[in-house]
Amino acid sequence: MDVVVCPCQLFCATARAPIHRHVHHRGHCPASTDTSVTGDVSTNVHDVTNPKAFLSTVAGYQLMSAYTATVTVRLKRGVLDPEAETTRRSLERLGFDLTDLRSADRFEIDLEADSAEEAADRVDEMAERLLANPTIHDYDVAVDER
Repeated sequence: MDVVVCPCQLFCATARAPIHRHVHHRGHCPASTDTSVTGDVSTNVHDVTNPKAFLSTVAGYQLMSAYTATVTVRLKRGVLDPEAETTRRSLERLGFDLTDLRSADRFEIDLEADSAEEAADRVDEMAERLLANPTIHDYDVAVDER
C-alpha cells in the first residue's frame, strides 16, 4: 500500500481501489474531484489512478520527473587516440576495411528534474566540469524520461 501525503492529511492509495474516499475536517482537500460539505467536515473522492497527475493538482507540490542522461565523450579529431589506433590496426589484420576509428567513453546518469531541458542543462554542466576536457574532447548529451 502506497501512502501519499496530501496537504490536509494522510490517505492511502491501493491498486485495487483507485478511487478513494476520506474525511477532512475544517474545509475540503484542494485535490478533490467531488466534495460534499456539512459544517466543517467534508468527504472527498480522489482519483489516484495516476498519482503523478493527482499530486500535481495539489497546491505546494513541485513534481519532478525521472530521467536517464547518456553522455558520450570522445577525443576530438586530430588528437592522438592510441587505444583506437591499436584497435583499428587489429581490425584491419582481421580483414576489416576501415577509414577511421575513435574510442569513446559513455556515462549513464539517472537524475530527477522538472523538465528534460533542465536535466540536459545539468548534465551538460557535469560534462563541462568533470566528464570531459573541452580542450581535447567532444561530447554528446542525450536525455530520456524513465
